Amino acid sequence: MWSKGKLVSVDAQGGVALPIPFSAKADHKLAAPVRFKHPVAKQDEVRSKMLRWPSVSPKGDQIVFEALGRLWLQPVSGGAARAITDGSRRPIAPRWSDGERLVYATWHDVEQGDVRVMTVATGAEERLAKAPRAIPRPGLLPRRDTDHLDPRLRRAASGALHGV
Repeated sequence: MWSKGKLVSVDAQGGVALPIPFSAKADHKLAAPVRFKHPVAKQDEVRSKMLRWPSVSPKGDQIVFEALGRLWLQPVSGGAARAITDGSRRPIAPRWSDGERLVYATWHDVEQGDVRVMTVATGAEERLAKAPRAIPRPGLLPRRDTDHLDPRLRRAASGALHGV
């Protein structure tokens, strides 16, 4: 077995791991990397086959969805989608709040879960609540008080959402 970059022997009865002294002499030839004269793909274009949590704006003119670890905004009439999050946290279940803002959960392996609200026109984000778990479907209704939040989000926010 290995542990912390070293080989170890583990006692089956006691579970004690003892390092196994080991060294090896090795020679490696490094080859020059292969470079193509012709591009093998368009650098800035990827086609996602899995769009998740599509949500049409209350006006019906825009749709937001998650793909490739980001939130994307696209006109319903067509045209290119544009990323509205940077990909540093995985967005989950975006929903339109009042037509100008989105509410969604995020997940980060180290920082864990939170709920955010974004003003679409400016891209400004605000963290509403932090939770040590993923929040599957946060949501705001057009009214701005916490009585209309998903009950799980209301509990997670524990009062942090006043004035949203």
